[in-house]
Amino acid sequence: MVRPKLHAAQMLPVLSFGEALIDFVSLQQGRKLADSDTFASLPGGAPANVAACIARLGGTARFAGQVGHDGFGDRIEHTLCEAGVDTRWLQRTTAAKTALAFVTLADSGERDFAFYRNPSADMLFPADAVQPHWFEEPGIFHFGTLSLTHETSGAATRKALRLAREADWLVSFDPNARLELWPSSDAFVAAAGSVLHLCDVVKVSEEELDLLGGATSSSPTCLLSRGVKVLLTTRGANGVRLTTSELDVSLPGQTVSVVDTTGAGDAFVGAWLYELARRRVTPSTLAEFLRERSIVLDCLSFANACAALTVTRRGAIPAMPLFAEVRAFVGAGSRSHEVKEHR
Repeated sequence: MVRPKLHAAQMLPVLSFGEALIDFVSLQQGRKLADSDTFASLPGGAPANVAACIARLGGTARFAGQVGHDGFGDRIEHTLCEAGVDTRWLQRTTAAKTALAFVTLADSGERDFAFYRNPSADMLFPADAVQPHWFEEPGIFHFGTLSLTHETSGAATRKALRLAREADWLVSFDPNARLELWPSSDAFVAAAGSVLHLCDVVKVSEEELDLLGGATSSSPTCLLSRGVKVLLTTRGANGVRLTTSELDVSLPGQTVSVVDTTGAGDAFVGAWLYELARRRVTPSTLAEFLRERSIVLDCLSFANACAALTVTRRGAIPAMPLFAEVRAFVGAGSRSHEVKEHR
């Protein structure tokens, strides 16, 4: 059951930090990049997608990142503002252009990426732009690993993470493995592993769980043992698994017509954080929240439904559903509460 929507002023703000870019999504599904010549330009970038999802659901979403002084930067800023995202900490720079990613779609809707960041504006976000006053009120901080791929934005990310922890903010992390942007898979694993102990909530795909677990273990417990309180493993069409020290459950995927899987994981994270924000979950109340099994499953069901709706539309930010759409989808009799216990 989806509970009544709260006014945004009653919710915790969620600050997403990291990349915002333009996805050029092929309109010729089933073709490889070399064979595609028609694309739709759609604003995206994982942290920006999460912020847009939360705002479109009715939450208080803020985005901190950097785009170029170019038309693509204008497009991203306009799109985020139109979605309801607070962009006061969106930086503009002439030092580099806005990042681009070309996305091709298999017949199943699965994606292949080619990134143009050499460097891009998001990689040059300066650490001195990260300010303590961002964290003056209680809130939730969300970030990924793409901002860790460059020394400059990496220093800014780690500063923001430190300030969030010092301010007792709940911290959410999506490793978002894009291995082509790293010198090696080991470099990605090292960077993601270096921040896991600072994160309360971590969302991974099954492939990312295998990477981060290493040769010894790809089970969720390998990340829980490193300080993570809630591990969310998205499994594509097979749904999602939630694991904590006391709870290990799965919900099945939804049966929908898949158009584009871009942004599905971000929609899931955004909806999950929206649910935490509306319940004002903090590090000190997280354990209490997790003991309310039925509420946790409601939140998981809501996030699962939000992700399912997103894949029925092209793009990421433009595909993020409204609260009423998710509520209607859940109420229409989805399979979200067919819970599978792993313990």
